[in-house]
Amino acid sequence: MATVIVGAREFEMRFSLLFLALGFCSSFTSAVAADARPNVRPPERTAPDQSLDGTLLLAADVEQLLKDNTSEGFMLSGGNYREYYAADGTVVGNTYKGSWWMKEDAICMSYPGINTYCYRVRKLQSGAIVWELDGEPSGYARILSGNHFKF
Repeated sequence: MATVIVGAREFEMRFSLLFLALGFCSSFTSAVAADARPNVRPPERTAPDQSLDGTLLLAADVEQLLKDNTSEGFMLSGGNYREYYAADGTVVGNTYKGSWWMKEDAICMSYPGINTYCYRVRKLQSGAIVWELDGEPSGYARILSGNHFKF
């Protein structure tokens, strides 16, 4: 099985272009509201020198950002997703449920039948976040207030 590693610079360019293209307007939310896994992919890289902006968050900031909120985004390993992070440590998607907790400055998530992963969270200047695994971008998301999709 081949592993594709996307460097931080390439990921940021893909990420920036996608967010620019989508504009995160209400029509995007309406268009994908009926589908738990919208077909959104980052565009191909067009410039090699884009650097990853933003700040790696500390545990308290990650918890404040995600607790009782929803993230909607794209994981490089698995595609689009939507999840709600309940205050009791439950994480809920359209067809699944798991748990989340803080470990040092990372958020860990566990789902039945899937490995546990702990991500560092980088908040970009745009307000969006990048999930980082082992120092490399693993996905991106925007944060929506509350249980946005009523999981």
